[in-house]
Amino acid sequence: MKIAMVTNWTPQQPVAEYSFHLAEALGQYVELTIIADISTNHISESSNKYEVMPVWQFDSHLTPLSIIQAVKGKGFDCIWFNITLGAFGHTTGNLAGLVTPLLLKLMGYPVVITLHNLVEGMDLNKVKFAGGKLTLYGAQLATKLLTVADLIFVLLPQYQSVLSIKYGAKNVKIVPHGLLGQPKIDLSMALPKTLLSFGIYGTHKKLETTLEAMRQVWQCDPEIKLVVVGGNNAHSPNYLENLQRGCDLPNVEFRGYVSEDDVEPTFHQASAVILTNSTTGGESGAMIQACMYGKPVLTTNLPLFRQKQDEGFILDCFDVEDPDSIAESILRLFGKSQEELGEIGLHNHGLVAANGMDKVVNTCLSQIEELLAWKESVLST
Repeated sequence: MKIAMVTNWTPQQPVAEYSFHLAEALGQYVELTIIADISTNHISESSNKYEVMPVWQFDSHLTPLSIIQAVKGKGFDCIWFNITLGAFGHTTGNLAGLVTPLLLKLMGYPVVITLHNLVEGMDLNKVKFAGGKLTLYGAQLATKLLTVADLIFVLLPQYQSVLSIKYGAKNVKIVPHGLLGQPKIDLSMALPKTLLSFGIYGTHKKLETTLEAMRQVWQCDPEIKLVVVGGNNAHSPNYLENLQRGCDLPNVEFRGYVSEDDVEPTFHQASAVILTNSTTGGESGAMIQACMYGKPVLTTNLPLFRQKQDEGFILDCFDVEDPDSIAESILRLFGKSQEELGEIGLHNHGLVAANGMDKVVNTCLSQIEELLAWKESVLST
């Protein structure tokens, strides 16, 4: 099977890191070409598992034309979009990119989409770039356009319901999130009382209140340390740099964005992981990674994480807008023994370890094969 995957391929752009791990697994089974954004800093270059073709420009109104020209006449069996609703830009250029699946469908290409977020899952008042009803209507229009795809994969059951009931989609399948790497536990590398915050910051993941909490934590237990790893959301350039300049706390360290090769040791060195999302638009990759590496998780009291608790995950939830609540959660966690922390991490690890990216790929490919076989049978009658 020959597949073209349209996705972000630049670090810190939407789902670029997820796309890398998906491609690493998918490239073992199919002839794969990544139809990537143009950048001088791709997450990886072409390999024996896939070819990378940087053809479309972030925020460009010419994105549909660029993608169509890249795939036309290449003999692809299907075009697979691995995207968020903001994958192609910050302005109307993004909407132009989201029209591309419809155009390819009209040209006769089988179109598959993995959609990582929906506006119905977010509190727009807590997102910096929220534009009120304009943003809401634009996102809903984009979502409606995407439902023309032959097959849509989502990572959360509630998103299947929204797409099916609200948007009338009849082709939505739930797949696991998968793991961004191999599920490994190495407790020997963990540094004592080290709390890791990992992600992309500035819109719906911020740190101001957490830093207030760390001031309280330092007064109670100065050995507890917060390590902030990650980059700025494209909507909030210099967010972390500005935050770091104003931070005088001796128990907070900013390390910036780390490469994929450094992600594993970064998690191994942590005692636990804290998630500071004020809202969520999709599955939490950082939570999956924390569990994958056997780390206890502190997180905000949002529906997504309460659902994870219902699924059996051991999470300590706090009020993201209340520094007292965050501080209490941190101190409560590090009041436990190393053995207790290890047991929590091992429990959560067991819940995600079976859902590796190979399982995601095999689930998706079986659905795609059924789709292509059905299309072939229709054409032959």
